[in-house]
Amino acid sequence: MSDLTFARLHEHLVHALPELARPVALLCEDEVFSTNGVPSQYSGTSHVLQVYLDLLLALPSSPLRDSALSRAFAFVEAALASGDEDLVGLMDIQLIEGQAAWWFQRAKPFLGPRFEAAVRRSAEPGWVEATAPNAPDFPPRVRLHDLYDVRSAVAALLAEDGVDLVTLESLEADE
Repeated sequence: MSDLTFARLHEHLVHALPELARPVALLCEDEVFSTNGVPSQYSGTSHVLQVYLDLLLALPSSPLRDSALSRAFAFVEAALASGDEDLVGLMDIQLIEGQAAWWFQRAKPFLGPRFEAAVRRSAEPGWVEATAPNAPDFPPRVRLHDLYDVRSAVAALLAEDGVDLVTLESLEADE
């Protein structure tokens, strides 16, 4: 993915995670978060990726779920290695800053060296809490604003595991 850039993030996201083709297409049609079919990468494409990761991380481990997370975090790692400062900044702001301890705990097995280096440099409170000696298991607290039907994409991807829309909606924390 040598041409992985901030401007083309949405295209590369679909190439790396084809199950997100419909959510990204819906995003590209959204007149608020897209212009002439090109989404705002911060409020659009990164939102699709964030919802996807949040849902997968909140689910119990399974071969299908773990494979999807491996592909997703390989994409993130490639973005961090792209050399595109805007893209690296987006990944830092959208996927590292402000994450809760549960998110980091569940993501840790899938993180590449660039992500781990970035999160260690940032000393995010959630990371510090999640990786502290004798850290407890933190239950997921998912707060989703799924504007582009990412839930349906995840349900279709994990249907063999018995994951459906009801399962995914039950993950969302009350508040």
